[in-house]
Amino acid sequence: MSKHFTFSLFGLAFIVFFVWIIVAGSPLERINRGCSPIVWGGKVASSVTDIFSDSAAQKVWHGTAYTFQGCRFAAFKTFYQSEYQRLQAERAREAANTRPAGHKVDVEASAK
Repeated sequence: MSKHFTFSLFGLAFIVFFVWIIVAGSPLERINRGCSPIVWGGKVASSVTDIFSDSAAQKVWHGTAYTFQGCRFAAFKTFYQSEYQRLQAERAREAANTRPAGHKVDVEASAK
């Protein structure tokens, strides 16, 4: 019975965490929320390490920041890169189809 209860708690915690990620307003916020356990663990690890050595705690925190950024990059490439590339191509086509901002055509002068 206790094994089943423990698995149920972990399952419930995972579902709550997943919903917390999904309800975020922007893609950047979803990425940050998805990678936030790295920061939570890094805070605990650097706090424990800080008891023994300040320089080691700084190294742990820098490693945490590096890992967090790697998680964000992987999440972006996995979920949003194709949409980003599509938007970039669309904007490039729009820019190619428009005249430069400083170029004005005088309709009356060209009619003469």
